[in-house]
Amino acid sequence: MDIFTSFTDLVLLVGTNPLPNYIVIKYFLKHNEKLKRIWLIYSEETNVQAGTEELAENITSVIKKEFLSNKPDLKFKHIPLSDVGSASTILDELQRNMKTEVSSPNIFHLNYTGGTKSMAVQTYKYFLENFGKRCTFSYLDGRDFKLKGDESSAHVTKDLRYEIGISVESLLELHGYEKKGGQNNPSYPDTVKKFEEITKLGKLNEYLCWKNNTIRGFFYKGNKFVETRKQFLTYNNICSDEDVKRFKQNFREKTPDIIFELLKTIPKQNSILDENGDIWVPTESTINKEYKDRANSVKNFLDGKWLEVYVYNVICQKIKENEKLNELYKKGQLIIDNNYEIKKKNTEKKHFEIDVILLNGYQVCGISCTTASDDSTCKNKGFEIIHRARQMGGEEAKSILIACLEDKESRSIEDFYEDLKDISGSRTHEFMVLGLKDLTPEKLWEKIYEHIWGADL
Repeated sequence: MDIFTSFTDLVLLVGTNPLPNYIVIKYFLKHNEKLKRIWLIYSEETNVQAGTEELAENITSVIKKEFLSNKPDLKFKHIPLSDVGSASTILDELQRNMKTEVSSPNIFHLNYTGGTKSMAVQTYKYFLENFGKRCTFSYLDGRDFKLKGDESSAHVTKDLRYEIGISVESLLELHGYEKKGGQNNPSYPDTVKKFEEITKLGKLNEYLCWKNNTIRGFFYKGNKFVETRKQFLTYNNICSDEDVKRFKQNFREKTPDIIFELLKTIPKQNSILDENGDIWVPTESTINKEYKDRANSVKNFLDGKWLEVYVYNVICQKIKENEKLNELYKKGQLIIDNNYEIKKKNTEKKHFEIDVILLNGYQVCGISCTTASDDSTCKNKGFEIIHRARQMGGEEAKSILIACLEDKESRSIEDFYEDLKDISGSRTHEFMVLGLKDLTPEKLWEKIYEHIWGADL
């Protein structure tokens, strides 16, 4: 008898990360036609413990949406625990709840991956003592992504990342998040191609210097973006035709030809260049909408958004060129998306951003992109992406910071990585930092591929 296909009731412990529960449920719904009931044991919210009832509800909602048509009679049972640190309370509440719910010769399977250690130990003990041979056990091993049964080493699955996947939408819903905004941010494909060319030519540092010293000098007052036509003219001391000529000449002298070529690829209505190829200067008759449509290409794209789109494009292209990865992509086992602004449902909490998200089956990899090169900004970005990747994908999640850092005499990129890794508590295989020297397409892909897949494929 195969313990993975012979039970009627699946029991799971709901911890702070619902993803393992989702994966286990999905695997057994795929392989066990006898499965009739799913039991979710969660912690009640009290003054001394966090509650996971909402996550149990999210798991139920997502599974029902995905399997309702194939499993219309599938039942969900939720069992709360008022004190997950008390062995006697856990056993008493399991006994009371299970006694009223179990009315037939159920055959149970407990997967004890989630929850606290005390939940796992006491629940295991309860089912072993009360159901004996009518209950089997398993756990999802985060080291090799295999589902393993306790009774025999023969009861081991293959790497489930390549069998069980999840959509970004379902991943967010499991955690009670929703995607907000971001859909209207520009991508400018021809401009991104120019950035790729600049990167291959080793001219990216030249662009970054121009962006920081010239374009930010014209469109930013300190760190604050110049929002209106009037503010732009006042800030740049443009009052007359002579001022306009001076301003345009200044811009032309400070802008290398290769950057002019890049700017020409931006659509006319969003370009900061005029019809003569000089920097566009709003007149007194220019309405603020026209100014914003043009100026926002600086704020939303040239200042840093381009790097996110560039990284996303490189990964997508390289996946298509790799036979195994492209096959996984076509099957929906490999998902990549970008430009995610995420917030908690039904709250006013500030949203957070993930520049690029890659799902290797169900393993989450979050990528943060910044054109910054200072340690403070890059560390903040690094902390954020490590935290968000773990938050959504658990301890098995991976994260990458892609920044415009350079090796210096006082501090190398490796030193920066080690410092960030130690402070954040990241493991070596979990987090990676890429700098300016890694941004050519081939080098970028080589590093990302090694970090996510390594010798797995």
